[in-house]
Amino acid sequence: LHYPLRRQRQMCIRDRIQSLSDAVRYVVRAAVPGALVECGVWKGGSALAMALTLARLGEADRGLWLYDTFDEGWPPATERDVTVTGKTAHDCYVEARAAGATDADLWAAFERVKALLLGSGYPAGNIHFVQGRVEETIPGDAPETIALLRLDTDWYESTRHELEHLYPRLAPGGVLILSEKKISHDPLLNRKYIDIYHRFKLERGYSELEIARKREALENVLIPFSIEENRELLLDAGFTSVEPFF
Repeated sequence: LHYPLRRQRQMCIRDRIQSLSDAVRYVVRAAVPGALVECGVWKGGSALAMALTLARLGEADRGLWLYDTFDEGWPPATERDVTVTGKTAHDCYVEARAAGATDADLWAAFERVKALLLGSGYPAGNIHFVQGRVEETIPGDAPETIALLRLDTDWYESTRHELEHLYPRLAPGGVLILSEKKISHDPLLNRKYIDIYHRFKLERGYSELEIARKREALENVLIPFSIEENRELLLDAGFTSVEPFF
């Protein structure tokens, strides 16, 4: 995959895109049956990586299911979606708007994402766009068998809903990917995480301006959970063993 041409379309760093492509290659080579599913598509970069990988492997008969609210905007948050200091997601959203964040900063236009994926060369009939809240579209509009399941919808309730309804459809040997930032209850560690991530983005070719714009648009809006909260979420969904890694 030619990463530099696509980095503006997704928020994932290069190594994570490579890991996602490796996961697609694994399910194809291991003949794990089922569709590839992503909840939380945003501008479509990760979905594009999956489509291009499938196309290069000559695997054109798998369904690619993509769930997002797109330009309908974010669904309401709950009391679980707060910052470590207790600030609500709504308050953070209002602050982001006041700081100049636009619709284009916060969510992606459906038609633009659709055009991106349909231009990948992967068969259009096998790409399924499902717009709306996952609590309303899943499980009614979802594949019966899933080979790869990637979850990145940020809110607690949506992620829990996806795990409860989609994880049971994951085929034996299939791949589950949770793309989540973590937060520490130690402010010093949080500052260190931010500094390390900033340096990493610079090393990968992002400019100071690009990094600053993203931080201004998303800081205190996309709210991470602690490791303990993520662990609780997975155990509640039925997992018997949970091991975080970085």
